[in-house]
Amino acid sequence: MFELETTYWWYVGRRIILAETIQRYLTSPVEQTLDIGCGTGGNLSVLSRFSKKVIGLDTSPQALDYCRSRGWNTVELIQKDGRLNFADGTTDMVTLLDILEHVADEHPLLREISRVLKPDGLLMVTVPAFQFLWSEHDVALHHYRRYTKQDILHLLTDEGFKIVSASYVITFSFPLIVLYRILKGMLNFLYSGTPKTSHVRLPPMLNALFIRILAWESKLLAYFTFPFGTSILVVATKQKR
Repeated sequence: MFELETTYWWYVGRRIILAETIQRYLTSPVEQTLDIGCGTGGNLSVLSRFSKKVIGLDTSPQALDYCRSRGWNTVELIQKDGRLNFADGTTDMVTLLDILEHVADEHPLLREISRVLKPDGLLMVTVPAFQFLWSEHDVALHHYRRYTKQDILHLLTDEGFKIVSASYVITFSFPLIVLYRILKGMLNFLYSGTPKTSHVRLPPMLNALFIRILAWESKLLAYFTFPFGTSILVVATKQKR
């Protein structure tokens, strides 16, 4: 992940979508953002453009060491139960970028996020889409599930969040990814082995093309919601009580 985050089309394109989306909802930098499940820190530089202080949180000490190697020292270890060591109503924005699918029960974590967010604080969530796309990629990454848009919207509204926007993303490459997953699944059925992620290294020109396609998607998301894609992006706010 550390090696791929700066160049691989999926990571780079998702950061473009993330930046464009945040820019639509923040008129000025906020005071504090929590990136829960920050991994090796690839998204912290984007978030720092919109927040005066960005804190990366992860359950993996190794991941936080990689963050520090990138120069990010505002990173903290959190427990796997999702408890956050922050006071009530102290955070302006929380990002959960492909994290909920790693959690057996999403509700305690979402309640903690609601607790630490300020009234009208912003929550950005991405999750993998469609259970029919389940593959060895999900197994290798220790996923519990994939989601439909209705699944994630119900989950968030049940925990008291107000949905601002929601759309499938990674849409234009969706047919190619579906085809790849089907063919890979057939091969795995014939030749079983240790589950591996489906990060396929592409030739530089093709990798650059996929990045450009996701940049186009990021612009279109200001005007459209896509009916399908391999991921789902939701922007929500904490409702005032």
